[in-house]
Amino acid sequence: MNSNPEISVLMPVFNGEKYLAEAVDSILSQTFTDFEFIIINDGSTDATSDILAGYSDKRIKLVSLEQEGLIYCLNKGLELSAGKYVARMDSGDVSCPGRLQAQYSFMESHPEIGICGANFKEFLNNKIRYTSKLPANDTDIRAQMFAHPAFCPPTVMMRKDVLKESGLKYDEDFFGAEDYLLWTKLLDYTQGAIIPQVLLYHRIQATNATVEDDNDIANKIELMSKIQHLHMQKHGVSISQDECYIFTLFTDTAAAPFDFTGEEGKLLEYLLVKISSQLPTKGNLDEKVSQYICKTLAYRAIRQKQIGYCLKSSFYRKLFVKGVQICIKEKILG
Repeated sequence: MNSNPEISVLMPVFNGEKYLAEAVDSILSQTFTDFEFIIINDGSTDATSDILAGYSDKRIKLVSLEQEGLIYCLNKGLELSAGKYVARMDSGDVSCPGRLQAQYSFMESHPEIGICGANFKEFLNNKIRYTSKLPANDTDIRAQMFAHPAFCPPTVMMRKDVLKESGLKYDEDFFGAEDYLLWTKLLDYTQGAIIPQVLLYHRIQATNATVEDDNDIANKIELMSKIQHLHMQKHGVSISQDECYIFTLFTDTAAAPFDFTGEEGKLLEYLLVKISSQLPTKGNLDEKVSQYICKTLAYRAIRQKQIGYCLKSSFYRKLFVKGVQICIKEKILG
């Protein structure tokens, strides 16, 4: 194995026997071959250890731990990585054969980019359910980060020197949102990009890389809110943490329904005006953030059957109509 590989592929696994071989094989069969494959087995109690023992590829660097948790595993992998780039991988997913080559070539030709993602296909039981259309350039990525993580974790490739020079790593206090926080901080030191090409098949399943699932929605919203608040501050938007919590309730469409007609809706109206008045115009960031807000509003109102209220509201009507137009254009709605 090359002691100085161009890429370190980092994959934690916990009890991933069902799909592990498929994930491992998808990396070992990459068209780009100058990589080390750091697999961290976090105390698996199923057949994971036996499956991994069956591989003899010298590029595999196997680390066995005793249930230290996902974030510890990720940081251990970063510490051990010797590559110029660190590529994330999950043990339930499948990387396309040209994934590493595409990201390596892009990063080599764009030295200003320190974090690179890609589009992906989401599937369940071998049936494609969704094909992503992620923001491609740095401004669009920063705009989406106001409301949602802009990258899919197992598609991410990062420059090791940016991580080293910034001193950044995954934060144990943000389990369940550790990637989102790292990316937010990383964008202080570099630019981001997403290759507009499907380079990964992302499997829908219960988490297979951690010891515990984080099913506490309230805790998730709290963590996301803290990250969004940090991101807003970095881009010159000043609102309180409590105010940002309401914004997060609105933007996290996987959480509980948002009541536009009650106190939440009134406070959100105040917040959206406050946020939009402070957004920087550089790179049209203000317009890009506005588009994400409008899309979220339209999506929520339609799913929650609150279209009538939004159309009657002098404030929400304009945002809703714009959001529907954007969703139709981007084929988010039928």
